[in-house]
Amino acid sequence: MTGSSASAAEEFFVALKELRQAASTVSYGTLVREAARYETPIQISRQRLSDWFGGRAVPADPDVVRFLVDYLGRFASNVGYRPRPPPWWLRRHQMALRQRQANREVGGPPAAAALQADRLGRPVGDCDPLVLEVHPAVQAPGSGTVAVLPTYVSRATTQRCDKSSTGCSMTGGRSW
Repeated sequence: MTGSSASAAEEFFVALKELRQAASTVSYGTLVREAARYETPIQISRQRLSDWFGGRAVPADPDVVRFLVDYLGRFASNVGYRPRPPPWWLRRHQMALRQRQANREVGGPPAAAALQADRLGRPVGDCDPLVLEVHPAVQAPGSGTVAVLPTYVSRATTQRCDKSSTGCSMTGGRSW
């Protein structure tokens, strides 16, 4: 992403989703409770969290962004996650708000339309299996290096499932 105002909302949403996935052990309920206890208490709901993480809305309050980045950043544990400094988040947030306002004024598409233009969700193959709660392979003592995931053994039902699920994609993580 270039950081231009044309892609600001998309860049913000993608980064917010990445942060959420990196801190996937934190539930929406925990975020709601902790936001109410934050240094500057914030009232948020599970629905608003779903809207923000799903790219359907930009938080209006920069304090919400500060809270989410601060709190989720403490739990971000995915190996591939790249933390960003608070000023980066606040700049992108401000640009995303301006873009959303501009889209409203000219009757343009919602800010998150670019994220959902081609498809909803992500193909399972693009996801980190451990984030999807696939259990890692068991390693026996003295067995040497083992792959992170166990070897998949194809079964007769696999082909039937493959045929019936053609074109499907994952639309989200946990059901909160």
